Amino acid sequence: DSCKHDGLIWQEKQEHQHDNR
Repeated sequence: DSCKHDGLIWQEKQEHQHDNR
C-alpha cells in the first residue's frame, strides 16, 4: 500500500509543479 500512496503524492506534486508554472 505504501507504493500506492507514494504514487498519489507524486501525482499531486506533479500537478502542483505544473500549476506553479
